[in-house]
Amino acid sequence: MDISYLLFLQGIRETLGPAVEVFMGIISAIDVHAMVILIPAILYWCLSKKDGQFVFFTFGFGEILNGILKLSVCCYRPWIRDARIIPSKYAVAGATGYSFPSGHSTNAGTIFVSTGWRLRNRYKHIVTIVFFVFSALVMFSRNYLTVHTPQDVIVGMSLAIFTIWTATLFMGWIEKNEKKDVIAVIVALIGVALSLLYFKFKSYPLDYVNGELLVDPQKMMNDSFSNAGRFAAIMVAWLLERRFIKFSTDCSVVEKIVRFVLGLVVLLLIIYLIVPAVMGIFGGHTGRFLKGFIELFAVTFIVPCLFIPLSKIFAKTKNS
Repeated sequence: MDISYLLFLQGIRETLGPAVEVFMGIISAIDVHAMVILIPAILYWCLSKKDGQFVFFTFGFGEILNGILKLSVCCYRPWIRDARIIPSKYAVAGATGYSFPSGHSTNAGTIFVSTGWRLRNRYKHIVTIVFFVFSALVMFSRNYLTVHTPQDVIVGMSLAIFTIWTATLFMGWIEKNEKKDVIAVIVALIGVALSLLYFKFKSYPLDYVNGELLVDPQKMMNDSFSNAGRFAAIMVAWLLERRFIKFSTDCSVVEKIVRFVLGLVVLLLIIYLIVPAVMGIFGGHTGRFLKGFIELFAVTFIVPCLFIPLSKIFAKTKNS
């Protein structure tokens, strides 16, 4: 039934032509671009630190859960299962490896749905509706481009909803048990370490077609190692920030704008200068883990460290 649905969408895609296909490709690509973390970052840096932390928690936890499930099931892509499926050229390059569950759908939920959920009582629900609609478009785009089955995207989004629920429970628990934050981070890091061992040493299918390996497990592990690095960074940065930085988003509009520009510059430097250098030195799974860790640690801790002297400058300017 899932293949029949994809063939049906494939027929529609061929009928409507490239314009709609390009649009869906753009929607799909935005969801996993490194700059998508600017959405929770803006919340965290400028609008509401607590809401930003919530979205980062859901994002990091959802990433590592998706990796665990994906490398456990090892489900091949639709066109491998049925040669009639022709994936869109606008999505096939990024649709490598295993199919279930959809990482795009999980990201759509952990970033867009969780942001919309946290902002549901503001802006008369307009922002919430926009984020929810965009999430649905991301899910549909993965089917429309025939790189994921319906169950891939449904389970991917279900993982995101689970992480939103988990983050809600966690933040409620930590408010009542503030001194147990170190224990929470230690448990999270133990989970990350166990996940890495699982990724590294579990068995994977090694199926060949015409002498070529259908899916290289070593390449598939790269994404999961990067995901684990992101989650580890979010948890470590959360602890360090609450213990040593304690910045506030209660500041002027001008200071918020400067924070955003400063954070954007740091993020671009990390993505386009620091990370490539690290990957060049380490490479492989270690490089991927460090890549994920450095990106999110910079956003959630390094940038907030810069807010302390920045706030002092604005305070002096205001009093002068």
